[in-house]
Amino acid sequence: MGIIAKQSSWNFVILYIGVVLGVVNNFVMAKAMEPEELGVVSILLSMMLLGGQVALFGGSQSIFKFYPKFGKDQVSGFAYFIFRNTLISAIIAIVIYLCIQNLLISFYEDRSTLFGNYAILYVPLLTFFVFQELFGSYVRSLLKSVTHTFVKEVFLRIYQGTLFILLMIKIIQFDLFLVLYVGGYLLTALTYGIVAFRSDRQNFRFGNKLDKKSKKEISRFSLAIFSTGISGAVLGNIDVIMIGAIAPVFAGLDGVDLAGVYGRMLFMAVLVLVPLRSVQNIAVPLVSRAWAKMDLKELKEIYTKSSLTMLILGTITFAGVWVNIDYILKLFPDHFVIGKYAFFMLAIGNLLQVSLGVNGSIIWNSPKYIVSSIGVPILAGLVILTNFYFIPRYGIVGAAFATVLSRFIFNLAMYLFLVVNYKMQPFTWRNLYVVVIGAAVVFLVDVIPDQGSFILDATVRSLSVMAIFIPAIILPKISSEINNMITKLIGKVKVKAKKY
Repeated sequence: MGIIAKQSSWNFVILYIGVVLGVVNNFVMAKAMEPEELGVVSILLSMMLLGGQVALFGGSQSIFKFYPKFGKDQVSGFAYFIFRNTLISAIIAIVIYLCIQNLLISFYEDRSTLFGNYAILYVPLLTFFVFQELFGSYVRSLLKSVTHTFVKEVFLRIYQGTLFILLMIKIIQFDLFLVLYVGGYLLTALTYGIVAFRSDRQNFRFGNKLDKKSKKEISRFSLAIFSTGISGAVLGNIDVIMIGAIAPVFAGLDGVDLAGVYGRMLFMAVLVLVPLRSVQNIAVPLVSRAWAKMDLKELKEIYTKSSLTMLILGTITFAGVWVNIDYILKLFPDHFVIGKYAFFMLAIGNLLQVSLGVNGSIIWNSPKYIVSSIGVPILAGLVILTNFYFIPRYGIVGAAFATVLSRFIFNLAMYLFLVVNYKMQPFTWRNLYVVVIGAAVVFLVDVIPDQGSFILDATVRSLSVMAIFIPAIILPKISSEINNMITKLIGKVKVKAKKY
């Protein structure tokens, strides 16, 4: 757990820098674009995340699982094999898209003429995203998670934020903006590719080839995890795509416009997932290595500690955002107020996911990974059906509810799988304590009267959340990891203070 603590702390700092940049970008993006333009971008990004799983064909997960066996310590041609397979699957995914492109455009033509104009940009967007994820996964398997996080969360967001500002002040037009925005994924893909190649170049050489048995083993896993990956992408992105196509007009906004609002609420809700992403960046490769050694004790330790730590961090993040939600929405264009309760439901769903730690990674790295390839597609079908039912009736709030319902079922199934098969479960009374304290904090801070100033209101409420929540966690020593992190931070501050 030492390397997790060391690298995840750096990842956490970088991720929160990225969060600040992302929040700023979120506001600027909403102001820089017309509602229809924002909707088109949101739909394209959701399609990218969904299509990316088809194109990757389990490649990223295969890297995590098999790198300890075929990676840097031996010259096996592992990287070349994964790269070749991903290139082939990406070409297939692009051909499929081109065949159904006109059908997709027809879904939106009554609501948006812009989508048809820019639909072809999906091809380079998908291509660059796929290789960003592929090479990024390789960089993480090299345990260079800090490098991976910085490029994706800081560098890319600074680049995108610059484009949003240029668009807002009319230096560039929407056409050029989209082209440059897609190019950002090319930059990150190239950066990751260079780091991966320089660190493990012998495995990228064309002359090195895996033996047939190893190829078969990797291909079998990729095929099994493929359905899990694409189904997971459906769970996370189909709502935006379906809102654009079938949501009823609400507050003068049609489906594509509402998809833009929902997409921004979706991003805000992702703030709750920052702790999960911070720990996952380094924990996932270590989970893979623990399975390679069949070290169930280490797996249980990672599972339990990651669950509690991420629940604490996720809860304070949710509380801090929710008590300020009315003020935050005032920073957006006026019509974004309709997204308040969609955000609430999405954030609760993400908090549930955070509370279960790295259980998904434990399952698909386990010898019984085939189970996830059966169960997840069923749940993906459920989310499509629930979206078809709730979106036409309740709009974006219905989409959020359908997503939370599906995630609850999905996470419950994963939890029960680990309990039954490996006797692993992460919850103790400490987890319940955190939830109760978080709810109490939200209730207490919510009754604070308005101060008459946006800045003063946000400051008072945010400080109140921290003043109540942090001591309630630290003083009874609910999490040794959190207390150790704070102790080390205080120690570093004291050392630096003495130098001056």
